Amino acid sequence: MEKDRMMSCLTYKALMTFIDKEAKKEKTRFLGGCPYTTDPHDKNLDFLTQINLGAEFVLRVMNERGPVKQSVEAVKSYLRTSHFTNMRELAENTESFLFKTAFCAPAKYIPLLVEAGLDVNATRCHPIYTNIKDGEKYPLLVFAAEIGDGEKIKALIENGADKSVGPTAADLCKKSDVLSPAEKADIMNKMRAFDMDVFEKKKADNSLAEFNKATQEIANKTVKNPKTRKRITNLWVRAFGRPSKERD
Repeated sequence: MEKDRMMSCLTYKALMTFIDKEAKKEKTRFLGGCPYTTDPHDKNLDFLTQINLGAEFVLRVMNERGPVKQSVEAVKSYLRTSHFTNMRELAENTESFLFKTAFCAPAKYIPLLVEAGLDVNATRCHPIYTNIKDGEKYPLLVFAAEIGDGEKIKALIENGADKSVGPTAADLCKKSDVLSPAEKADIMNKMRAFDMDVFEKKKADNSLAEFNKATQEIANKTVKNPKTRKRITNLWVRAFGRPSKERD
């Protein structure tokens, strides 16, 4: 217990040293993407800076095979130190930190991050290139498919990821400009192996006009007499009813 406490203290101290050093740099970018800097007059920018620095610190610890669990907890503690945050903002910032870290982390760390509070089904903008994705929000499973990370797809599903996003994940995978055709095919096959439906289901048209049109076409094909066609159409509608949203 004492050893764990000491490790946590050392990790938090290393985090503070890292933040102090990185925050002083100009035009620093989180993993080459979104720029971050400190600005005491911009609350949102300050939050973004804390999240980015925290995520990058944890990722460096992962790469160095250091105390990952302690580093995640150190960042969560650091996020609580913001003097002007409230509970809602703290929860939002913590979730964003865990999401961004999970996006970049190797698949083997997904269970640890889930244990730390990661919501695998939370939706966020692209964690790095937010300006490129036009504010579109997706869960981690979609992003894993887009970048072709089969191991992360597996880890996310095993930790509760919603597989119903399959069509969206497949669509972005097919549109990816960083994956080869063979890599795209491999990811599609891996998603199918996890029973993910990768095809968009066509939504049934539930409008009264379309319903009546369809029934009239059926009658027209089978009966030539106009009066008989109308009677059959009316019988059809009475038998099967109008679409629920069109009923009085």
